[in-house]
Amino acid sequence: MDEQGILQQVFFQRWREVFNGVLAGYGGVTALTTAEREAVPMMLVVIEVIFTAFFSGKGMMDAARSGVDMTNWLYNNRSVLRQIVAGR
Repeated sequence: MDEQGILQQVFFQRWREVFNGVLAGYGGVTALTTAEREAVPMMLVVIEVIFTAFFSGKGMMDAARSGVDMTNWLYNNRSVLRQIVAGR
């Protein structure tokens, strides 16, 4: 595996830890309904689109490009996100 692949793997592992922490924190307050769990992957995509539009509107093009990359990553990995939300 090249350096870029290793960095992506480390990023994903750290991101998954943070995401699991967010889910656990929310679950400590109230349980997600089935509909909410099913909505999480696309909700994350939409939130990232909003961030991307904000950064673009502020002329922060590096952050906007990063937002586009993250939007694409989230969208392309919806099945992985569903598994994480399901606790697998």
